[in-house]
Parts: sequence; C-alpha cells; structure tokens
Amino acid sequence: MNLGDLLPHLFDVLLSRFNLLLQLLDLVVEYELELFQFLIFLFQIIDASFLHKNGQRVSENSRDAT
Repeated sequence: MNLGDLLPHLFDVLLSRFNLLLQLLDLVVEYELELFQFLIFLFQIIDASFLHKNGQRVSENSRDAT
C-alpha cells in the first residue's frame, strides 16, 4: 500500500464518522421533539383537569352565595 491508496480510505472513514454524527444528532432531535409533544399533551390534560375541578368549586361557591 502506498500513500495514494490510504488517502481515499482516510477520507471515507472521516466522511463516514461525520455521517454517523449527523444521524445521531437527527435521532436525538427526533426523540426530543416526541418528548416535548408528549409533555405538552400531558400538561394539557393536567390543565383541563385542574380547570374542571376549579370550575366545579366556583359553581359550588356561587350556589352557596345565593
């Protein structure tokens, strides 16, 4: 083997590592997006439940006042 044969292989290895890094970054971003979507959904459910409970208390208090 000579230097002329090693340079293309070295370039392929570096390019492959960069490609793997980009794929890993894409995977992390994808899972973070799914996590954020899940958390938003969860907070909407919690918020709706909280508002529903508070709405019942307000209705009960307004009935007691009359």
